[in-house]
Amino acid sequence: MLEAGNALKESPDYELHRLTTQTPALFDETVRRHVESLEKELTGLTSEAAELAREIEERTGEAVPG
Repeated sequence: MLEAGNALKESPDYELHRLTTQTPALFDETVRRHVESLEKELTGLTSEAAELAREIEERTGEAVPG
């Protein structure tokens, strides 16, 4: 039981929980950064998908649905 408790306290999730309960603004900032990062990743993946669709269309001569 002690090992499990120590492992929990050493985890980054526990540290984040502790910090955000002590400083609620930190939670909002962390969420904002994650959303920003996900939006950036989504934009990149959308561009990559469009480029791949163009490549497929060029190689096959058929339009890619979507």
